[in-house]
Amino acid sequence: MNMKLMRLKGENFKGQKSFEASFDGEDCVIRGENGSGKTTLYDMFLWALFGKDSTGRTDFEIRPLDKDNQPIKGLVTFVEAEIDFDGVCRTFRKELHEKVVKDQFRGYETLCTIDEVPQKVSEYVKYIDELVNTETFKLLTDISYFNSKLHHTERRRTLVALAGTVARPQGFESLLAVLDGRSVKDYEKVLHDRKMRHTKERDEINPRIDEIRRAMNGYAEQDTSDLQAKRKAIAGTMSDLETQRKNLLADEKARQNRIEQINKLTVQRLNRQSQMRSDASQTQKLLDEKARIAQTLAEREEAVNALHRQAKSIEASIESTKRNLTENQSALSRSRAELDTVDKKAVSSICYACDQKLPKAKLAENEAKRQAERKKWIVAAERLMEGINGWSAEIEQLQQQHKVLSDKATEHYKTFRMLCDSANVRKAEIDATIQNRPEPDYTQDAEYNRLSDAIAKLQAQVGESVAVQLEAIENRKNEAQRERDAVNAALVQSDRAKLDKARIAELEAKEKELAQKIAECDRQLADLADYKAAQSRLIETAVNGLFSHVQFKLFDYRLNGTIDETCEAMLNGVPYLDMSTGQQILAGVDVINVLSDHYGLSVPLFVDHAESLTLPLEAKSQVIELYAEKGVNELVVEVEEKAAVAA
Repeated sequence: MNMKLMRLKGENFKGQKSFEASFDGEDCVIRGENGSGKTTLYDMFLWALFGKDSTGRTDFEIRPLDKDNQPIKGLVTFVEAEIDFDGVCRTFRKELHEKVVKDQFRGYETLCTIDEVPQKVSEYVKYIDELVNTETFKLLTDISYFNSKLHHTERRRTLVALAGTVARPQGFESLLAVLDGRSVKDYEKVLHDRKMRHTKERDEINPRIDEIRRAMNGYAEQDTSDLQAKRKAIAGTMSDLETQRKNLLADEKARQNRIEQINKLTVQRLNRQSQMRSDASQTQKLLDEKARIAQTLAEREEAVNALHRQAKSIEASIESTKRNLTENQSALSRSRAELDTVDKKAVSSICYACDQKLPKAKLAENEAKRQAERKKWIVAAERLMEGINGWSAEIEQLQQQHKVLSDKATEHYKTFRMLCDSANVRKAEIDATIQNRPEPDYTQDAEYNRLSDAIAKLQAQVGESVAVQLEAIENRKNEAQRERDAVNAALVQSDRAKLDKARIAELEAKEKELAQKIAECDRQLADLADYKAAQSRLIETAVNGLFSHVQFKLFDYRLNGTIDETCEAMLNGVPYLDMSTGQQILAGVDVINVLSDHYGLSVPLFVDHAESLTLPLEAKSQVIELYAEKGVNELVVEVEEKAAVAA
């Protein structure tokens, strides 16, 4: 689709009071001094279509400002753009009105029309978006947008998409075969992870081998025939000693029974001692006393709290009675006022209708009515007065009760505090008594004495001890056991030496295997680096083949062999950020030409700072060049070398 600007008109837009020019879809030049509003025309065009200015803002100051930098009131801002879409003209108009409700400013409202047909703002936006996407429009109409405002990753993604499918580098068939459906980047991660795991496992092997060799320094492989014979002789000696021990114990069976009885009685006596030490009869009395003290304090405290609660209840009754008294007093005042009104009201003797003197009977009837009404209010007042007297007496009685309870509660609380002080002293004495109770006198206990006598009688019957003989046998057995353990340790070390040698050989073989796996990972990573480099050159060639002037650097080739993705426009070897303004314009136009072909869309191209350009401008779309020219106070629009001064 070919989009051309035919006419642009606007009023009260930013600093531009009024502007109108016909472009007829042709290239044109707009001249003016700095600040004369050249960029404002571009902003007008963008605002009319997308509600943004040339920097992409939606909240910029659209309306003209006064000397105090405040929007001038009472103005209507509008922009009207006539645009040709492949031979079909559409007129887009957007207006910004002040919104006033009841003479108060309530903000602004936007009115939109397409070909003079009113549109809701949402319908207006949807219609334009269906014609041309906002992001695509920015790419095709803003010369610097792609190279300086778009993020380099998005820039790169767009260029690679423009290049389409790039052929794979040749000579890497074996490498691609092992990818197994994975991308080159993913397989590179797999190799790095695999190499890291192999390297970690390999680096752990040498310390393990050193540790085994250090342990082997304490023992060595040797002939074990003498050790086997020595272990057999030791086993025979230990068997003989065990036989001697059994025989000795068999002769002493009866004696052992008495010894066991002594031991049982000794345990019973120890238990009796423990029981006497833990006898809590005296202690329990003290603990019971301590509990009674706590119970007494709790009861006294509850009594004080109960008095306080009664006092609070009486206080609530007093307040309620006072409210009743106040209500009766108010009602009494109203009754007295009504009675006073009745007393002041004289009975008229003249008829209000005919202005004649009323008969005596009528006068008597009216007087009777007045007296009846007067009596009603007197009775009501007397009844209310009785209630007031009753409430007053009740309040006085309740206040007396409250004072009695308050005094009683105060007295009880003083007594309670005195009890607390004395209770704390007594509880401390009880705790000290329990803590420092004396050791019991066991000789005064009948059970303890009975057990002691029984133990003494049995000890007298035991006779001479065989402990010395058993100790000698046990000592000889222990010595034989130590000799046997030493022999067994020597045999174990000999076997361990054989196992450790085999383990070292196994670890060394594993180390070589891991080294080969690491080398294989390095080889495949190197192949991947070569593949990526070759593929990078193919991608750069495919991308740069699309452009007439600009070349894109899509990869950084590091000295360590790595390749990092980037995206930087180059013109004759000069990076975009280092280009002159004219070179940047040339590069931007070159990019827009390619993007226009890719999207099948041509839009009006505004070229700001066009005075900086001496290189040929080879744009494929309608070009509107903005020239800064000293001395041109009012904007001048030149279309096909025909000048027209802006209104």
